[in-house]
Amino acid sequence: MLRATPFLGLSTVALGLASVTFLLFKRGREADLLHPTRVFGSLWCLCLAVASLRILPSISEWSSETWACLLTPVVTFPFGVWIGTRILKRRNPGADIRSRKMDALSLIDVRKNLWIALACLGVGFAVLAYEYHLIGGIPLLSDNPDETRMLLFGVAGQGADPRFNTIWIKLIHPFVEFNKYAVFLAVLLLLRRDGKTRAVSIAALLIASAGILLYLSQAGRSFVVDVTVVVVGLAHYLRRRIRLKQLCAAVLTLALFVGFYGSYRASESSSAPEFRAALAQSDLPPGSLWEGVAFGYATVAVPLRVFDSLVDDFRSTQRPPHGFLFYSFHSLIPRTNIQEFSFDLYGGESVAPTFLAEFYGDFGYPGVLFGTSLLGMVYGWVYALGERKDTAYRIYARCLFLQMLVFFPYVNLFSQYVTWILDLCFMYTLLRLSSQTSTVSARRRWTSLAGTLGTEQSI
Repeated sequence: MLRATPFLGLSTVALGLASVTFLLFKRGREADLLHPTRVFGSLWCLCLAVASLRILPSISEWSSETWACLLTPVVTFPFGVWIGTRILKRRNPGADIRSRKMDALSLIDVRKNLWIALACLGVGFAVLAYEYHLIGGIPLLSDNPDETRMLLFGVAGQGADPRFNTIWIKLIHPFVEFNKYAVFLAVLLLLRRDGKTRAVSIAALLIASAGILLYLSQAGRSFVVDVTVVVVGLAHYLRRRIRLKQLCAAVLTLALFVGFYGSYRASESSSAPEFRAALAQSDLPPGSLWEGVAFGYATVAVPLRVFDSLVDDFRSTQRPPHGFLFYSFHSLIPRTNIQEFSFDLYGGESVAPTFLAEFYGDFGYPGVLFGTSLLGMVYGWVYALGERKDTAYRIYARCLFLQMLVFFPYVNLFSQYVTWILDLCFMYTLLRLSSQTSTVSARRRWTSLAGTLGTEQSI
C-alpha cells in the first residue's frame, strides 16, 4: 500500500542537502558538471533521500549495517576517483578546451564515418529482424511488451523461452548493439561545426533517428537511458558544455519517462501485480500522473529495499559457494547471478539489489568499503584519460562509464553484463576505421612500399 503522505525525516533532509551539495560543488571556472564524483554523489544521495521517504510501506527503517553500507560509497567513491585521476595527471593542463574538442572531431573522416554508420545500421537491423522473426513480433508494438521482449533473454532467469537458449542466439545478439553504434557515429557527425555538407547532416540525422527507433523497439526503459546518457555526454564534451538548468531539466524528463512508460508497460503486460495491488489500495489521487510518479518511486526504492533485505538475510542464509561478482563471465568461471538469488528469496518483482549487493554478498562490509574505492579509481583513471588527449574514442569511453554509473542505484552493470566490454572494443574499431589517421597511415605504408619496390627495380 502507498502512503498518502511521505515520511520526511532528518535523514531525508540531510541526504537531499548532500545531493544538492554534490551537484553545486565545483572548483575553478571549468569545473565539469558530468564529473563522476558530482554525478555519483548527487544521484546516489538523491536516490537514498527519495527512498527514505518510505512512500511504500515495504520500505521500512533500514538497519545500522545497511545504513553503513549505503553511506560508505559517498566517501569512498569520490576518494577513489581522486586517486585515479592522480595516477594519470594531465600532460597539458593549460590546453584550450575548444582546440581539444576541434581536434577530437577533426580526426573523423566524414565520408567514411557516414558509410560505416550506415553499415552498422544495416547489421543491427538484420539481427533485430531475425530475432523478431523468431519471437513472432516487435516488443514495442506487441500487446504484451514485457512477455515478448523476454522470450530471448529473461530477467533473473524468468520469462525466457528455452527454445532460444542456444549458442547461436548468444553469439549474434550482441550485434543488435550496432544500432546504437550507428546512432553514436551519426551524432559525432552532427556535432561537427564544419567540414560537412547539408546532405551529410541530413543523412546523419536520418541514420541516428532510424537507429534510435530500432534500438528502442526492444521496449526496455534501459535502452532509452543507454542512448540518452551517451548522446548527452558526447554533446557536452564535443560541442558545448551543458548547463546546470539544462541537466536538471534533462534528468527530470528522463525520470518522468521512466516512471510513466514503466507504469504503462506494466499495465499493458500485467507484469507488476504487486505494484498494481499496492497502488489500488493507496490513498493517492487516481490518474496516470500519480501512477507514473509511484512507479518511478518504486524503480528507485525497491532495489534499496532488496539490498536491505539481503543484508539481513545473509546472516542466516547460506551463500552460494561460487560468489556473485563478475557473473558476466559465468560461462568461463562458476558464478551466481545475484538477481536470480534475490528472486529465489523474495520472488515477485524484487530482483535488482543496487550495485553494492555483489560486493557485500562476497566480502561483507569490507567488500563495500574497498570495492567502491576501487570502482572510483577506475572512473578517475578513465576520466583522466580523456583529459590527457580528447580523442573521440576516449570521450566515448568516458560517456559509456557515465551511462553505467547512472545504473548504480539499480544494478552493477560491470559485474552483470559483458556488453560494456564489447561496446569499448567495437567502438574502438569503428572509430579507428572512420578516422583520417587510418587513411593517412595506410597511404604512407603504400607509398613507402612503392618506393621500396621502385628502388629495388632500379638497382
